[in-house]
Amino acid sequence: RTARIVLFAAAFGTIALVLLLAAYLASDLFKPLDDLRNALKRTAEGDYNHELNDSRADEFGAVNRAFNQMVKTVARREK
Repeated sequence: RTARIVLFAAAFGTIALVLLLAAYLASDLFKPLDDLRNALKRTAEGDYNHELNDSRADEFGAVNRAFNQMVKTVARREK
């Protein structure tokens, strides 16, 4: 009986840790995409003063740098 309780507690703890890790990784993945979506919406509405964080060294940083360059180019052409 005690072994089953310990096994259940260990399984519950493991599942809880996996879910917490998944939530953390999902927030790290989806936050930059949400920021980009919001920036695209603002740009479509004519706000060319919004820049995305481009300090990341991964693909999100590369996309954000390209977005920032695009917005600067569009803003110059609008003037």
